[in-house]
Amino acid sequence: MTAPTTNDLLDCPPGQECPVTVSVARKVKAGKEAAYEDWLHGVNAAAHRFQGHQGSNVFR
Repeated sequence: MTAPTTNDLLDCPPGQECPVTVSVARKVKAGKEAAYEDWLHGVNAAAHRFQGHQGSNVFR
């Protein structure tokens, strides 16, 4: 038995653009919350300028 390839595991034909979901968790240092929120706003603004971007959600 051989391990499956990436193409075997994906529900997206090679050569096509398909959605991707990314989850990131961060623990913000005490007292740095405002700076983090400013940074997060900038990152989200930049991401929204990319064609095909489908949005972002932040859970606090």
